[in-house]
Amino acid sequence: MLRSVSVLRLAVLLTLVLTLLIGGTASAATKGVAQLSLNPSSHAFGNVAAGSAGSAAFTFTAKNIGGATSGALAVSLGGTSPAQFHILGSGTCVSGVTTLAAGATCTIKISFNPTTAGNKSATLIASASPGGMASATLSGNGFLALAAGLYHTCALLAGGSVKCWGSNGSGQLGNGATTNSSTPVSVSGITTATAIAAGLYHTCALLAGGSVKCWGQNAAGALGDGTTTNRSTPVSVSGITTATAIAAGVDHTCARLASGSVKCWGRNTNGQLGDGTTTNRSTPVSVSGITTATAIAAGLYYTCARLASGRVKCWGFNGYGRLGDGTTTNRSTPVSVSGIATATAIAAGFDHTCALLAGGSVKCWGSNYDGQVGDGTSHDRYTPVSVSVITTATAIAAGGNHTCALLSGGTVKCWGFNHGDVGDGTATNRSTPVSVSGITTATAIAAGGAHTCARLANGSVKCWGGNYDGQIGDGTTHDRWTPVSVIGL
Repeated sequence: MLRSVSVLRLAVLLTLVLTLLIGGTASAATKGVAQLSLNPSSHAFGNVAAGSAGSAAFTFTAKNIGGATSGALAVSLGGTSPAQFHILGSGTCVSGVTTLAAGATCTIKISFNPTTAGNKSATLIASASPGGMASATLSGNGFLALAAGLYHTCALLAGGSVKCWGSNGSGQLGNGATTNSSTPVSVSGITTATAIAAGLYHTCALLAGGSVKCWGQNAAGALGDGTTTNRSTPVSVSGITTATAIAAGVDHTCARLASGSVKCWGRNTNGQLGDGTTTNRSTPVSVSGITTATAIAAGLYYTCARLASGRVKCWGFNGYGRLGDGTTTNRSTPVSVSGIATATAIAAGFDHTCALLAGGSVKCWGSNYDGQVGDGTSHDRYTPVSVSVITTATAIAAGGNHTCALLSGGTVKCWGFNHGDVGDGTATNRSTPVSVSGITTATAIAAGGAHTCARLANGSVKCWGGNYDGQIGDGTTHDRWTPVSVIGL
């Protein structure tokens, strides 16, 4: 009898030990409590251009792996450089609102928008009470970018200096002269630039610390120094101290501030400054109603901003429908672009606009006379339409009447007007994307009036297209229908 009792006790003990070994201390589901998880536990965004054009997006899945309903989720970013990443409003996890039943999931979309070069990291945190906390590691590299104006090009170099080449009649190369240069020259006094932007005949640099300097044509106040005097060397933009991104249009310039607001200055005849007037401004004024901008783009007399929600707003001249609101009515304050909800980057050309969407597709709208919208037609589009065959884009650039996309593997495709702008070895306009010849390791792109450039993984730059003033940078003024190397970078 005693032996039987001992055997029974031993069996119970073994059962308990096995339960602990197999099930641990009992799962959250067994205990009936909520427990959050994030999948995947990390994501590397890779190389993304630093400055206003750079952006990449990724979707995480939050799941309640426990056995009870969670409290409302709190979604936040922490770690080393959280300001370089953004939580997009297009995810289904709504911070402070969403609760998850046992086994339920929701999505969190994160974009990487580096404002400076270098490696960046952050931590995505999802927490709830009850539900505990789950985290995922974010990383990415911001790389130095290119900018192209009408007939000039600039490159941001390691260490924060800038070199420019091409047309210089208004001093837009910033070297103290007004003589064109078919090879790169150093911009005077710029040593801490983190981003650059090129307009029609002027150029600007965002400096470490948040100030901005501009140079070149200033007839309408595009340099922001309170005058209308052209400058062949950089001058400080008045009152800008917390800029995180810049964009340059034909005769106007804009800066996205750390607060998410936007300020613009220069020509305003079509409302492109967004302050509700059509009065030119030689110093910055606030754009009405923009408080959550993450990127900006400036075109021919108009401006656009990508918002933290993934939506886009535009203002200014609306010929050919470039504002994307379904009309051709000029707007002196921002209006929403129809149907865009997951934009990760934006680009503005002369008369057309494009948005890179989460997932790698592209939509464009506006003038399509030369096929620059990329939908296989030449019909102007007052609202966004999908660009044919583009599904893996990581960056976009809009030129005068052509458009290009950098694809995930390092190749580039372009479409639209083609006197070499598209880079396929022909002068045939393209209404759908074609591959740029010989480009396989691109990390950044820029599109000018009638030329295009790409920065390669080895740090070199190649350009193609119109070369009237030396904007290709190969030491000649010969147009190039396929990419050639820029000398001296």
